[in-house]
Amino acid sequence: MTYRGGVKADIKSLLFVSNTPFWFMRAYICLYLISPILNLYLSRITPRQRVYLFFVLGFIAIYMGTVAVCDESLRKGGNIFTFMFLYFVGHTLRAYADVWKRIPVGYYVAAYVLLNCLLVAGYCAFDGTIIAKAIRRLSFPYNGPIMQVNAVLLFVIVARYFFRSRLVNRLGASALAIYLIHESSYVRYEILRPILISIRELVGGDVAALLVYALLAVVVCLVCIGIDKLFAPLWAAFQRLGTRLEDRVEAVLSRAK
Repeated sequence: MTYRGGVKADIKSLLFVSNTPFWFMRAYICLYLISPILNLYLSRITPRQRVYLFFVLGFIAIYMGTVAVCDESLRKGGNIFTFMFLYFVGHTLRAYADVWKRIPVGYYVAAYVLLNCLLVAGYCAFDGTIIAKAIRRLSFPYNGPIMQVNAVLLFVIVARYFFRSRLVNRLGASALAIYLIHESSYVRYEILRPILISIRELVGGDVAALLVYALLAVVVCLVCIGIDKLFAPLWAAFQRLGTRLEDRVEAVLSRAK
């Protein structure tokens, strides 16, 4: 067998963190590294500073990411600013939970359903027009403002209910494995797509095919959970490393104060 990789390929293989094609891995690692600083700042932030940070991160992640379509570093929300904004929004919702929990959950559910029904109806009604393109740009990307509102509504709805489920926890813990597998072009086009086409031809009819697709999605998620469990020792090691890193950063900052 002839080796054709060369020095460049060897260097890239060593730089697997920065050289990965999975942009969300790089963004996740960056957020993981900067989160100790964010946590420390957010624990001491004033209400005025919180408003300022909201507009700054929102301006960069949402406005610039949506309007500056030629800027690949901000477009579609695949960047650290979008993740920082989501992190900040989640922290703010938690900090002011006593405020939004006063509103009956039914209002949030109604707003969530109405918003998504209007999105689907609007996109279908104006399909092929500039309005449909605008709806897609505002709702589909990670940094789309409508996507952000959707995420907040879904969060507050789920947060209102306390439940325990090992399956749900395992699905949540396996989200990274599920995302990585579905992001793979080989898995998507060489494995899943032929299966979906065969199912469509076999069962016939949109409703029947949709039900079988849903069952297939459940099976895929269960497989991803199994894969994630194989890597559980590695995830645990990373978690311990992150905890030690966060403790050291907080200790250094406390001494500097």
